[in-house]
Amino acid sequence: WLHGRPPSTVRAYAGSAAALRAFLAPLPLAATADAVNRKNYFEEEIFRATKHDQILAEKPKQKVLKYSRNMNPIDFLRQYRIFGYAIFDFTVAFLGIYLLSPLLSKIFRKIRISIPKINWLFLTLPIGIATHLLVGRMTPLTKNFLDLHDHYFLKVVVIGLFACGMKGIRILPKKKK
Repeated sequence: WLHGRPPSTVRAYAGSAAALRAFLAPLPLAATADAVNRKNYFEEEIFRATKHDQILAEKPKQKVLKYSRNMNPIDFLRQYRIFGYAIFDFTVAFLGIYLLSPLLSKIFRKIRISIPKINWLFLTLPIGIATHLLVGRMTPLTKNFLDLHDHYFLKVVVIGLFACGMKGIRILPKKKK
């Protein structure tokens, strides 16, 4: 199954397989079908790991999967990414807030807070990150935003969106009876 693979993959696999064999040699494994299957399983895992490392090193173009009946439609839609984030997730989030913004503005007017509809779009990502933190769901965007040592551009964008979203919010005066 290594036929036709790049030489770097074959060398990496050979080195990993030799290291695995050296590690497994002193272990008391019986020469049974189970031991052979275990050896094949480890070799397959090493091959997968070396292949994964090679793919990361080469950084190939994104492979687009063809949709089939057995595939989850959401996984198919989420495979298209920009900067590592699924375009589908952003589209659904912004579309959902756009459709809900009139209702949300009405609800907040009842408690004397005026939030323009456009401000809801600015607040989409900050609200999404805060919500994911509250429910304990660590998405890649949330992880990257919380990473103290990297992703500064993301932090600036999210804080800028929060500032733009808060800009037009006003507290309404009480109605006189």
